[in-house]
Amino acid sequence: MTHRKGFTLIELMVVISIVAVLSSIILASLSSARSGASFAAGEEFAGQTQSALYDARVVYVDFDDAGNTLPTNVQSYGTVSGSFTIPNYTFFSITADTDLHKTGKQLTVVYAEASGGFDLGGSSDTKNQTIINNAISGGNWAMSVWYKPAASLGGTGAPIVGLGSNGNLLFSSIAGNSSGICSISANLSTADGGAAATTPSFRCKSGSWYNIVASVKYPNGTGNSTISLYVNGTFIGSATQTPNYAGVGTFGIGGNWYKTAGAIDDAALYSASLTAMDVYKIYALEAPSHGIVALGTSDK
Repeated sequence: MTHRKGFTLIELMVVISIVAVLSSIILASLSSARSGASFAAGEEFAGQTQSALYDARVVYVDFDDAGNTLPTNVQSYGTVSGSFTIPNYTFFSITADTDLHKTGKQLTVVYAEASGGFDLGGSSDTKNQTIINNAISGGNWAMSVWYKPAASLGGTGAPIVGLGSNGNLLFSSIAGNSSGICSISANLSTADGGAAATTPSFRCKSGSWYNIVASVKYPNGTGNSTISLYVNGTFIGSATQTPNYAGVGTFGIGGNWYKTAGAIDDAALYSASLTAMDVYKIYALEAPSHGIVALGTSDK
């Protein structure tokens, strides 16, 4: 009587095939579970980051609740809350953008060399003037804005958003151009109207939306503060200055003597410095509503 020892080649191949199929199913299940967990963790982190960032907003104006005819009221959803009036200037208008994927309204500014602007706080609004000053006087704060430059630029160093006293944004601003060239920079002065330190500039182009953040950090409580400029979530450069916050209590949008030219949206002031990760999260959260669907790209 003959007894067979071991397996035939065909039997071994069948077993190996079954093991391979089972392994692929198990690995696919593990990969799917890992991806799901990672996505859930990412959503949770983004939600926590968004909540923490938005809690630090002192001013936030998106213009979506504004009427189309000036003068009109807009609402700030930060600590500086309530309805504020955009004056009936010929160079201001509220428009709905026609860009693909862009949602909501924005403030459109046509360059005109004239005084005035759209301001929150100041001597005529002492309550919010105090809130703004308290938010920045500790030395750690930030401001952000979305900006789409126009083909015809405003005056040299025309502020997009900024801080100062009674509409004169001479303390710190995110500026819209320099010498007729489309560029973006940020500055920080020794005092309102004092000597300013300016960050390296970012070359922009008309017709594109940019998320701009200027974050100020006062790390040791003494000496110089550092203002850092970010565009579309990317660090551009920084400058140092020793500021004096006395009297600064106005957050302005759209310029002062020199009006910037272009569209402005989602202007915000924060009572804390923003890290590079914070800045990118703001960009990632707000980019889709400004027609930017491929993150990580810029118009440098």
